[in-house]
Amino acid sequence: MARNWYSEVIDILDKEGNFFQICREIAKKHPKMVVEAANKVSGKSWQQECKDIRDSQGLIYAIKLCRSVTGMGLKEAKEAVEAL
Repeated sequence: MARNWYSEVIDILDKEGNFFQICREIAKKHPKMVVEAANKVSGKSWQQECKDIRDSQGLIYAIKLCRSVTGMGLKEAKEAVEAL
């Protein structure tokens, strides 16, 4: 069964009044959708963003970004960033 993203967003909007809280709730429930939208806006993939962060700020910051964007666990995010 296809999910109706529009109705889910409307449900969140009805429950929450704070824009940032709405964004956090959407990101928690649909992290891959948020990643895809961010990639379209920025023109960069999350992998390229993590690689850039790793090269400029270090591994820890890149892992944090990877986890926040993808919802990966610590071990998976570390392996993914190291493989970039």
